[in-house]
Amino acid sequence: MAVERTFTGGLTGKSAGQLLSVGTSIEGSSAFVALEVFTGTLGSRAGTFTLQYAGSMRRGFEERVITVVPDSGTEELIGLSGVLTVVNHATEHTYTLQYSLENG
Repeated sequence: MAVERTFTGGLTGKSAGQLLSVGTSIEGSSAFVALEVFTGTLGSRAGTFTLQYAGSMRRGFEERVITVVPDSGTEELIGLSGVLTVVNHATEHTYTLQYSLENG
C-alpha cells in the first residue's frame, strides 16, 4: 500500500512510502512493516531521511516501533538518528520525533 503524509509543526514537510501488512484469522490481530522517506525541515534544518516502521496488533492492542534509518539523513539532516512516536486521535495523529544530530 502506498502511504503519503503531510507534517506540520517542528517537523514540516511531506513523506511517501510503502507499507506491507498481513492479517490473521483472529479479529484485530495483524502485523506491518513500512519504509517512508520524509522531505522537508526539522526545526530550521532542511533535508530528507527515511523512517522504518515495524508493528503488530494483538486482538486490538497495537505495538509499533518507528526509527530513523541510520545514515539516511541528507543535506542539513546528515547524522540524524531518532525514534518517532505516534498518538492516534479520532481524526488525526500526533507525531513526536525524539532525535539527535551527530553534527549538530
